[in-house]
Amino acid sequence: MSDEMVNMGEVSRKKRIAFVIPVYNEAKAIEKLLIEVNEKILNNYDNIDVYVFEDGSLDGTKEVLKKFLESQTIPRLYVSMTPNRKGYPQAVRDAILSVDCSKYAYTLFLDGDGQYYIEDVSKLISMLSRENPEYDIIVGMRTKRAESIYRKMLTRGLRMLERLLFNPPIKDVTSALRLMKTDVAQSIASEVKHSKYNFWLEFTARMSARNLRVLEVPVDYKKREEGESQVYNLRKIPKIIWAEFKAIAKAWFELHGKTVSKFAFVGATGAIIILFLTWLLTEHMGLWYMLSATAAIELSILWAFALNTKITFSYHFVNSIDVIKAAAKYHATALGGLVINLVALYILTEYMNIYYLISEFAAIILAFGFNYLASIRYVWEIAKWN
Repeated sequence: MSDEMVNMGEVSRKKRIAFVIPVYNEAKAIEKLLIEVNEKILNNYDNIDVYVFEDGSLDGTKEVLKKFLESQTIPRLYVSMTPNRKGYPQAVRDAILSVDCSKYAYTLFLDGDGQYYIEDVSKLISMLSRENPEYDIIVGMRTKRAESIYRKMLTRGLRMLERLLFNPPIKDVTSALRLMKTDVAQSIASEVKHSKYNFWLEFTARMSARNLRVLEVPVDYKKREEGESQVYNLRKIPKIIWAEFKAIAKAWFELHGKTVSKFAFVGATGAIIILFLTWLLTEHMGLWYMLSATAAIELSILWAFALNTKITFSYHFVNSIDVIKAAAKYHATALGGLVINLVALYILTEYMNIYYLISEFAAIILAFGFNYLASIRYVWEIAKWN
């Protein structure tokens, strides 16, 4: 054992860790994985217990696990087996929620397919020796991913969608190597309910709505040496894409629904102000209608900025300089929304031959989406991470 490992162990022993490994039809992979875990983790850290959650396997995985239990060759190994398969998301959710929060400060999660290097698990554990800051979640970010082309495309597409909608504090949104505070992991996992294939996609989305201290650690990701993927085979890809898109959309509306409604209400009041002031300034003050509309739009932007600050986001600026900066950003956002509206209207009408009013309706939705996402990310910085 190296001096470095001893020092890391001495520090990390202050915090007990439940090492959770879900498994389904991985008879060959789990045997090799558990031997490595014993040699490289359990032999070096006496504060870690391993929990294997078997999900109704039919290939002999149960027999392999029973053999380990009977031989007692791996200390601190606990196994839970189920007669019927739950499916990956439900199995992972149940596994995380079953950890004794009063006993284990942290939950270390690793898929049981053997595609992560056990040496990289130690990288995450070593972060616990750094007391400032104390992270809520540490994620293994896969930098070298030995995957098929279609799986890379799927992962990249889902990652782009999640980053657009949630602005997560991590790049690898589907990583299944994570070291988490148990209470934090259970709080988030208890809310995951829509994903049918990839638990971590929705988990990361919901994690993004919390002001957590999150760290990513680069890790490698190797090709599957034993068996084949139980989820990501080619014929299932279209079904997976649609199912995960729906899961992300449902999670987004649950997290942002009330705020979006307030934001839309403020936008509607702004439209009323524009119409009223344009009429008032033109008909009763004699201004040219274009000048009236310009003044009305500017006042409606300031109105919307004030109302969104107070009502929609309940945001408190530190000083007047921050208010001015945010107001300038909101003006830029409003201008960007206008450009998107006009460009979308033109393309849909001229190039796709869609009736102009229908085109405008679609353009308004696109512009509204841009305004909302830009507002929470750049104007009021709701999605800013510490």
